[in-house]
Formats: sequence, C-alpha cells, structure tokens
Amino acid sequence: GKVVERFPNVLCYAVENMEEHVEFLLNKVGVREDKLGKVVERFPNVLCYAVENMEEHVEFLLNKVGVREDKLGKVVESFPQVLGSLTTENMKGKLEFLRSVGVPEDQLGQVVEKFPHVLGSYTTENMKCKLDFLRSVGVPEDQLGKVVERLPQVFGYALESMGGKLELLLSVGVPEDQ
Repeated sequence: GKVVERFPNVLCYAVENMEEHVEFLLNKVGVREDKLGKVVERFPNVLCYAVENMEEHVEFLLNKVGVREDKLGKVVESFPQVLGSLTTENMKGKLEFLRSVGVPEDQLGQVVEKFPHVLGSYTTENMKCKLDFLRSVGVPEDQLGKVVERLPQVFGYALESMGGKLELLLSVGVPEDQ
C-alpha cells in the first residue's frame, strides 16, 4: 500500500527488472532478506534506478568513503537513498565537511556506518549549528572531530533536545567544565 501510494510507477515496472534489483540488493549490497521490504518502503525508487548507477554508488561508498563491505547492507538498510537520490558530489561535500572538523580520513567509513544519514539528510548549515552548540558548551575545537567520530548521530539531534539534556546534567550537579 505505502509503496504504491508514494510511488505508483512501481506498478509499471517489469517483474524481471524488479527481480534484478532485488537480487542486486540482496547479493551485491548485502541487504538482509528480512529488511528488504523496509528498504523498498523507505525508498521505492530503489526498484527503478539503473543497477549500473547503483553499482557506482556502491563503489563510491566502499572505495572513497571507506564503508566496510560487510557493513554496506546495514548502511543501505538504514538509508537506502545512498544508492541513488544522492549524487556522489553531494556526498563528497559532506565528507569534506567531516574532514574539515577533524574526522580522520580513516574513520570516515565508520562514521557513515554508524549514521549513514550524515551523507545526505542534513545541510552543511544544519551540521554547523550542531557544532556551534558543541562549541558553546565547551567542546574544544580540536575535539569536535572526535565527538563526531564517536557519535555522528549528533547531527540528527534537535538543538532543543541537546540543550535540555545539558540543563538536566547541570541541574543534578555535573560541573559545567566536565
């Protein structure tokens, strides 16, 4: 229901083409069979993009980002848009931003494995706001990359939520400089 509602063109595709896409997702990407339906539900376009184009994205994720092959399926399960709706140029920009805040080159893949949405869901401006918040609460500039490396999900948190958590910590006596 949801897939057809969001992407009615799926009804026009040849079964053979969809089977090729399913095989690609399961066997080349490593999406788990029990997660395949969720991937298609989240991103029905995955059934219509040319497999060759998705292969290019897979190669980019493995060879340029550093995602480990055994983690690729989970990355796609979490954020299937990495196979098509994001351009490699857009993803390169996000990687450059991560490097600029101190995430080491050899950790970029693991950051994406932990939080694939970092490649596409957030604007650089949104990401800068989260880093500004971290600076405002005393995270030194040279430690921002380490914080992002450990918890890239910080880019997905609402600023109000982060502020509320900090206030709670302070209210229970955690020193501000800790």
